[in-house]
Amino acid sequence: AWWQARQAQGWRVLASEVKQCQVFDGLTWRGTIDQVDVRDDAEYALIDYKTGSIDHYVKNINEDIQLAFYLNLYAHKTTQAGYIGVTDEPLTDKKEKPHQGDNNYPQAWLNPSLYVDAADDLANAAAALKQQVAVSFNNMRDGEPLSAMGELKACQWCAVRGLCRKGYTVGEVA
Repeated sequence: AWWQARQAQGWRVLASEVKQCQVFDGLTWRGTIDQVDVRDDAEYALIDYKTGSIDHYVKNINEDIQLAFYLNLYAHKTTQAGYIGVTDEPLTDKKEKPHQGDNNYPQAWLNPSLYVDAADDLANAAAALKQQVAVSFNNMRDGEPLSAMGELKACQWCAVRGLCRKGYTVGEVA
């Protein structure tokens, strides 16, 4: 039902598993976007599917960096960016589900409006992440210590966890 509601709004899947690469200030950013939708060959939506609970994303959507990262990678006018939970687990945070169809799929959208004006929210999120990365790399080039970025919960799965030192303190290894 969710996808049928999107189709009724004019959305169609443009591509899945979209590999992207952009260079910003000499840094190469690479990523794979789960799905890119298009409407009227003018508006694009970036969708990331989550197989577990997305309550965390609903509660902290404006602090999330994955969608902002994807927005920087994708060079077309993006008017929607969000997570769709593909799970039978109910959404416990009962916030309004923007872009909803008549379904039970939990959703978290970086821009809660259906309107193109919300593209400013997306552009601001993308610009803020780009600035944060630029500052971090400039500080590193200047020999300053790195500050840890990211979510500690995600760090347990990271192959290079020690690189950013998230979860490490002086004299202790976590």
